[in-house]
Amino acid sequence: MLWRRAETEARRVAPDESEWFLRVLCAGFGLDISSAQRFFYDDPYFEVNQRWGLWLHERGSQTLVSILTAIPLTMWIGERPVPFYGVAGVATLPEYRRRGFAAELLRQSLQSLYQEGAPLAILQAFNHEFYRKLGW
Repeated sequence: MLWRRAETEARRVAPDESEWFLRVLCAGFGLDISSAQRFFYDDPYFEVNQRWGLWLHERGSQTLVSILTAIPLTMWIGERPVPFYGVAGVATLPEYRRRGFAAELLRQSLQSLYQEGAPLAILQAFNHEFYRKLGW
């Protein structure tokens, strides 16, 4: 039997997809959605942070399987401000783990952020072993 890699799409999460993002966040970190919902939407940086997602397209449907948050920041090097991103909240739905989806989302989102003019990113990691394999 031949396995065909399912098609994926990494992109920013649209405002009307925020509830899907929250669901993946809660499932990925084992959080109670009713408790997390208020904090998620009341975050003072809600409008500033970029939420990214990786959608899996298979059998005519799409599923948001992995997410991350990119936090825009500025670092001063001498007299020059340098834009960069903090990356946090990388999560994958438990039933989709160990298939490379989080790694693909990181790769594609960081490539897009770099093309937008952010030369570097820092990562707030939960699982250091996973990220070391990806070069962090």
